[in-house]
Amino acid sequence: MTHDIEDFFARANRHLVQVSSVRDHSARLHEAVAESLEALREAALAKGLPLAAVSGHRALTRQIEIWNGKFERARARGLSEDDAVDDVLRYSAPPGWSRHHWGTDVDLFLDRTDLLPRLEAEDWESGGPCAELLALLDEIAYDFGFFRPYRGECSGYLPEPWHWSHQPMASAWLNGLAALDWPAWLTTRPYRGATSVLGRLADLFPRYVLTFDSPPV
Repeated sequence: MTHDIEDFFARANRHLVQVSSVRDHSARLHEAVAESLEALREAALAKGLPLAAVSGHRALTRQIEIWNGKFERARARGLSEDDAVDDVLRYSAPPGWSRHHWGTDVDLFLDRTDLLPRLEAEDWESGGPCAELLALLDEIAYDFGFFRPYRGECSGYLPEPWHWSHQPMASAWLNGLAALDWPAWLTTRPYRGATSVLGRLADLFPRYVLTFDSPPV
């Protein structure tokens, strides 16, 4: 039922708190995740790496805005509806499918006044401003419950070195998400390209929601 999906995401909104964010940004996470992030932030700061959030929880309405904007730009380049969906899916989830909806996932960056906060892979590559931070996070983040779900190994998304997920909390939300009636919801909450997503649901949902790069063992 579509009501079940709306209620599912409404429950995520009930436990959100503000977290340390880079300048000109504001981010909220589930209160339990926020506590873990603050501990991770203090550990990174002790190593001289002041990390902070660029974004955290994202409402459905905001995800629709992001998705529609990217989809329309792809269509303007002459792509078909299916190809435009595939183009947006390189980095962005369809509304309802983003892990950011749960308040368990956060995009991180170095909190330094000489850096412009942005989500670009080159900043995290060797020689980039966030390369040292990524090495540290790969080493210690899971001690605080965080892992990188989009390393480009299993998921359909391109690598997102800035995207970190709180495994204990995210697992609970993922289990609930898989049981919801997405075909019914897609017919009542349309967004650009929703028809294409609905037509390929059996392929896209497992690839972009259920499949991700697993936490360390």
